[in-house]
Amino acid sequence: MKQFLHVATLFSSMLINTAQAKARGEVGAKQCEAEILQNAATVDSEIRRMQLDAKKQEIKARTELKSLENENEAQLLESVMALAEKTKSAQLAKVRARHEVEREEASARYALELQEADLEMKKKQKEAEADLKKQKEAEADLYKSCLAAQALEKSSAAEGLYLKTLMQELHGDYAAIRDYLMIKHNIFQEMAKVNAKAINGLQPKISIWSTKPGDNGDENASGMKDVASVFSTIPPLFKTVKEQICMIPATWPGSSPD
Repeated sequence: MKQFLHVATLFSSMLINTAQAKARGEVGAKQCEAEILQNAATVDSEIRRMQLDAKKQEIKARTELKSLENENEAQLLESVMALAEKTKSAQLAKVRARHEVEREEASARYALELQEADLEMKKKQKEAEADLKKQKEAEADLYKSCLAAQALEKSSAAEGLYLKTLMQELHGDYAAIRDYLMIKHNIFQEMAKVNAKAINGLQPKISIWSTKPGDNGDENASGMKDVASVFSTIPPLFKTVKEQICMIPATWPGSSPD
């Protein structure tokens, strides 16, 4: 505003000088013109200076505005970055927490699977041990059966050879062989025990019978005279048993005449 008043004052002075020049006449016209030109140059210089100052003020204002904008942008950017960092930290914490939960779940799942696998392995091991035990028992039974079969085979072979030799020694007398085998295997004693148990407590008391075998002049039978003497006591014993307890004896020992 002061600059504008100064310019207006100069312009007024110029008008006054012009009026004075006209009043003085043509003499002072040149001088007035020179002064006018000088004043015009001064005014123009002042106007340029004012424009330059205004331009400087404008540039300064723009610079300050830009600086303020930059500062605001920097603050905004800083706030955004801080918010982003905070958000990033929160997201990172969430990710870490999720990973920790997943890791714990995976660890628990692995431990459970390991335990189940261990139990399954122990179960299969027990089943395998049981199968192996059964197999060994079966093999042992088979081995025992084989040994028993071999022993029976050898015993049968020995028994056959024994009977063959006995038959040769007794000249084919089947009756003598039968009596000999019965005596050897204690058949008569067992029959006597069974009979004693069967007739125990019966009346009248049964005692041993004795009969004498007849002489038939058979050379083969003479060698078994003692055996035949014992054997001859069997039929009357069986007859008494039949009468008292109604037990029918076997037919092979023979029978006595009624």
